[in-house]
Amino acid sequence: MINNLKYKQFKKDARCKMQDARRGFSLVELIMYLAIIGSLVGVVVGMFVSFNRLRVKSESQTELSQNARSAVERLRQEIVKAVSVDSPSAGSSANALNLVMASSWTCFRINANILEMSEGGSGACSGSWNPITSSKVGITNSDIFTRIDNNGAKSTIQIKLTLTYNNRTEYTYTTQTTAGLR
Repeated sequence: MINNLKYKQFKKDARCKMQDARRGFSLVELIMYLAIIGSLVGVVVGMFVSFNRLRVKSESQTELSQNARSAVERLRQEIVKAVSVDSPSAGSSANALNLVMASSWTCFRINANILEMSEGGSGACSGSWNPITSSKVGITNSDIFTRIDNNGAKSTIQIKLTLTYNNRTEYTYTTQTTAGLR
């Protein structure tokens, strides 16, 4: 009889333990769930970082190409309208360009890595300087304007711009063109 009672008690205890085990997670199950969730979070974070890098790269390339295009186009327009070139001198390069127009001067310079323009000065570059490139873009080369003179022909200016996005060398854009006086 005592054995029978012990058996019934053992059976009852085993049933309670089985029910308790069904109500919660074991340590191994919990570690596996955490590993799976951690892996999924790692994949999502990795994708987010990758997409963010692509967005920054695309934004920087767009900003660089737009700034280069608008700066070169403005330079070409002003060079074509000029009567003569004051500086740089023939055969030399500089980071400033001074153009003599019909009744005034138009000047370009690099100030704090930004291309600036001044119009309307008489006899020399004067007046206010207006930025042509944005503050997000810096011009890093020093040989921007090269004057090329041919015998008996009007001056030609070679324009070479190397632009960097927010001083990050991995985002660089270089363009080169020439424009001549008419």
